[in-house]
Order: sequence, then structure tokens, then C-alpha cells
Amino acid sequence: MRRATRRRPGRRLSAVGVAVLITFASGTGAASATTRPQQSLPSLLSAPAPLSQQSSLSQQSSLSQQSRMSQQSQAGGRTAAVAGPDLVRATAYLVSPARLIAGHYYENFAGSGFADFSLTLDGAFALAAAGASAQLRQIAGFISAGGTDGVGRTVDAWTGIGGAYASGASIGKEALLAEVTGQDPRSFGGHDLLAAVAAAVCTRVSVPPDTACPAVGSYRYSPSVFAQGLAVISQVRAGSPWANTDGEYR
Repeated sequence: MRRATRRRPGRRLSAVGVAVLITFASGTGAASATTRPQQSLPSLLSAPAPLSQQSSLSQQSSLSQQSRMSQQSQAGGRTAAVAGPDLVRATAYLVSPARLIAGHYYENFAGSGFADFSLTLDGAFALAAAGASAQLRQIAGFISAGGTDGVGRTVDAWTGIGGAYASGASIGKEALLAEVTGQDPRSFGGHDLLAAVAAAVCTRVSVPPDTACPAVGSYRYSPSVFAQGLAVISQVRAGSPWANTDGEYR
């Protein structure tokens, strides 16, 4: 029986969308198909700093931003309190035991034991941006080791990797986790995630009622521009040979 969550209408990422994503992924607008993107953007799209450096980098960035805002305020003849982001409170919210179960995953519904792996990766990316390396390492370790949620599921149950309902977007999002933590997406969680993303590229349009492939070149079971973009970013960021600057696959 088909899984209802995989039967949503898909949408192919436009050529313009691909170009924008590649521009940000490379930092130059001209990523090479055989070289890693340049490291000019301090974001998910550029190669990460080591986990040991992320906290200090985040603090330096926050202090620098607050200093600039204060100078701008004084230059205008005003003295105003600078209210920057409170990373301590924000991080505390993300890693609260009531939310981040055993430091490993967020639940779909509180008390269900059913992990929302997509939300878990969202939280991991936020922790990476905030420089919360210890908590980020816990999540990444749980995912890469094939950790199970309260009902015995691993991240593979969400991505569908190796199965008939493998989602290019979900696999790409997991690959991004490997990349932002400085690990190899070609050997993460027992899989070559980049090869799996490439294998999820559609070679023909699905015939209704099958909606896996809305267009040639889109990713299977990735029903939105955002979802398609995650798979694109994971390949471009890793310098995958399957990702080309014109957005086509060869």
C-alpha cells in the first residue's frame, strides 16, 4: 500500500531557483562540478568551521554585530540600547529535555515517542548556527549511528533510503547534517547519501496517480521548491560530480 505522506503533488525547482541556490552555495555564482564550493559564506551553504570553533565564531559574530549597531546609533546622535539575538535563551529552548528527547530528536507529538526527523534536522542546523557544538554533536551522532526513536524507527524510515519511496529531499537534508558537522556525506549513517540523492533524480515523468516524479530532473518524492532546494544544496555544497552549474544532470 502506498504511503499517503509520499503522494503529495511535487514541484520542480525552476532554473532560476537552481541558479540562486548555486549562487549562495558557492559564494560566487559559479560553482564547479568537480571542486568544493568556496568558503565565503558563514552559513549552511559553505564548508563548516570545526565544531570546536563554532561557539567562539558565533560569539564573535554577535559581538561584532552589536558593536556596529551601537556605533550606527551613536553616529545618528541617539543613544539606544542594542537588543541583539539572545542565543543563550534560544539554544536553551532548543535543547530543553522536554523538547529534545534524550538530546537526540524532537517528537512529532509530545509524548508519542515518534521522532520528527525533519524537525530534528532543522533544530540541528539552528544549533550549528548558534555554535552549540556539544548538543549538535549529540544529534549528529544519534542520526549517524542509526539511533532509534521511542517506537523503534531510525532516520532511514523517514528518508526511505534504499526503498521504493526514497525522498531525494529528505536524503539531501540528512547529507547537509553530515556536511555542517564536518563529516563525510558519502559515508554517513551507513550510506553514501550523495549517491542516494543522485539516484533519486527523476529520469521520466510519473503517470498519475503516481506523483513521485513531476518532471525529468526533479527529485523523487520532494513535493516543493524548498524540498527540491535541499537536495540541490546538499550536492552543490559537497562538490558532487552529479551537480552541474546549469542545473542539469548528466
